[in-house]
Amino acid sequence: MPIQLQPLVDGNFSFPVEIEGSPEISVDEITGARTIKRHYAVLKSQYNPLAYASPDPKFAFAYLGPENPVRALGPILFFDRTYYEVPQSRTEPREISFPLPGRSAVALSKISGGAIGWNPYGAIAPTTKYMLATVVFQYAAIKSLAQNPASLFSIPDVSALKFNGATVDYSGQVWASIGNVTIPQGAKAAPIVEPRFSLQGVVGGFTSGGNWIVSRALSRYKGPVWQLEVVTIPNFILP
Repeated sequence: MPIQLQPLVDGNFSFPVEIEGSPEISVDEITGARTIKRHYAVLKSQYNPLAYASPDPKFAFAYLGPENPVRALGPILFFDRTYYEVPQSRTEPREISFPLPGRSAVALSKISGGAIGWNPYGAIAPTTKYMLATVVFQYAAIKSLAQNPASLFSIPDVSALKFNGATVDYSGQVWASIGNVTIPQGAKAAPIVEPRFSLQGVVGGFTSGGNWIVSRALSRYKGPVWQLEVVTIPNFILP
């Protein structure tokens, strides 16, 4: 009868033991953040996966992503834990195609001086040009799968010009037609009839010279780490 050899276990594997060759560390060439891959061995009967996003045992601001069994050898299970470091915030330039708003203008009567017309693009029409924007990247890690990653950041609103709550693509005053007016010219001359416009207000929503928020995007970076990208045109002067 053949003899069945039992594996020789030469250590205490009642808890995960980090084995030779661990950790493997790689560095992201863009963010500079580390990925730490740790290799462990433990008795199969004692294997208990860690909670999602558990902190790395050594590196601060690195959190657990996947934990994967690799192979079993007798009573021993070999498995990996991969931790992702939260990158530092960074800023980069980016050239973007940007829709410049127009600017309104009112037409005044040469006879009465009253407003006789209005064009939202009367001074400058909207146009598109390439502009140099600033892109800010921020990072943070959720602590559980149930956490909304949007709660990790202060996400700004996208900039817009508005009038009475509606988004418009021009700045300046807003006028509206109120019909015609009749201007008497004396007993021997026929009266003059002119259209008349009334000032309704000024386009708001953004102060010229402030930072125009072009876009914001929330996306997963790696594992439990999320990235917020905010594209801004700093010190934007309205046309």
